[in-house]
Amino acid sequence: MPRGRKSRKSQLAAVPIIPGEPPDPPEELSLDQALEWRKIVTRMPVDWFTAETFPLLIELCRHICHSRLIERQMEAVRVRYEKEGKDTLTDPEYLAAMSMLEHRHGFQTDRISRISAKLRLTPSSRYARDVAEQQVRNSGTAVETSQPVPTVPWQDWGERPTAN
Repeated sequence: MPRGRKSRKSQLAAVPIIPGEPPDPPEELSLDQALEWRKIVTRMPVDWFTAETFPLLIELCRHICHSRLIERQMEAVRVRYEKEGKDTLTDPEYLAAMSMLEHRHGFQTDRISRISAKLRLTPSSRYARDVAEQQVRNSGTAVETSQPVPTVPWQDWGERPTAN
């Protein structure tokens, strides 16, 4: 039994952790956008989102919903042209309509990606590169990285070239 004053660390370890509540979606969001908000905030730690991040999170929810709307429009255009018996590979009207929708969808996808990284929602934005590579090496998963992952003798299963 240690004697004397307890360390700060041991004092904190004895305090129970009570989970908080994830932030509610702002009233300005539509029902679909509010649903996206809830999906995102419930997957992250309760204190992940602070009031300073709410504007970005609001825009992320809007971009996600708008991206889905554009995807539905693209599907509707494809179905309409196929019902009319037009060739979706060569019809200039179809290609022009899809090109415009694909451009808009790409814009939304880019914004979703950027905002997600800013909010540190993507795995690559949560880890420093060297830490991520170390975790990959320790996990034993085969993932291509910029530097070769050293093979230990007991994991190469005879695939290492033999010296002649």
